[in-house]
Amino acid sequence: MAIKIPQEIDDLIFNELNGIYSKGGNVDIAIDTDEFYKIYLGTYFPRSLCESFLIFYDLYSNKVIANIFDNKQEINILDIGTGTGGNVLGICYFLKKIGYTKDKKINIYTIEQFANAIKYQKIFVDKFNEWYGLNVNLKHFEAKFDFPYKSDFETKFKQFNAHFNINFKFDIITTSKFISEFYNRDYAQSQNLYSFFVDFFSKFLIKEGILLLLDLVSKDIKSTHPRYKAEIMSQEINSYLKSNKSLEYILPLSCAKWNKECTTQHCYIENIFTVQHSKRTSDVSKVTYRILTDKEMADKILSTAKLFDVFYVSHNPSRPKICKSGIITERTDAFQFPDAFKINHNE
Repeated sequence: MAIKIPQEIDDLIFNELNGIYSKGGNVDIAIDTDEFYKIYLGTYFPRSLCESFLIFYDLYSNKVIANIFDNKQEINILDIGTGTGGNVLGICYFLKKIGYTKDKKINIYTIEQFANAIKYQKIFVDKFNEWYGLNVNLKHFEAKFDFPYKSDFETKFKQFNAHFNINFKFDIITTSKFISEFYNRDYAQSQNLYSFFVDFFSKFLIKEGILLLLDLVSKDIKSTHPRYKAEIMSQEINSYLKSNKSLEYILPLSCAKWNKECTTQHCYIENIFTVQHSKRTSDVSKVTYRILTDKEMADKILSTAKLFDVFYVSHNPSRPKICKSGIITERTDAFQFPDAFKINHNE
């Protein structure tokens, strides 16, 4: 999937905020420095914004999901480990594209440890409201999650709820390129964090709500036997859903169809986005993501989607992969298969 960021966003990033594009920049672990934010804004913010926009625009192609978004007058979004906010701004740009105006309220709750990152969230939200006539209300909570992650997540989230006096559930809960930071810091202590995240935060979704986990596909460099984050996410969430009766995948479609009988031990699922801006005509972003919702809701969504006998799960030229009946193999033939990350194949 390819997309060019809007010119006004490009100007803000590179001209006003002095963003720096750095192809080799390493942001596996966030650092609260001016240089880090300039590189992040110029290199990773455009990717996160476009990834999120394209993911939700694809979801909107499903008539069940489109009906939900079209009939909402107010939407509540929670993002954990938000950073400068590229992914949640991508959702805002998606909502603008489908016709949201000031008449529809968008409440974004972010949890982020660095005040400087929150500063950029505010800048972009203010600009989006000004440029696009949106009614985005940003509510941020400054907190750092740490080990032991289970008790710490529960403690910090209780503080978050108390701070905002929250007595409702969210329409959308997301996390983008955040959970992998735990694995980069301490691989052993981070085991089962993806499945814990799903179990913990799914409780705060409305019945038709969407839970999106997106992360890098890079290898964990601190484990004895390095594994791709894509494999870790797949294994943990797949295993969790086999014993959970209330949640189900809607993307990737291969997992939505075959997770219960999946036998792949090293499941590598990757989507590739190509982003264009003034500093790079073709910036390739490789990520993995899973989207879940209430099982009853998932059944409604998937009943209108085409579930094929085989799907692409990676278009990476160096290792294209397909999934059939829960078994992932290298693609060695010339056939063109449907994309596991595309929910609507009727176009």
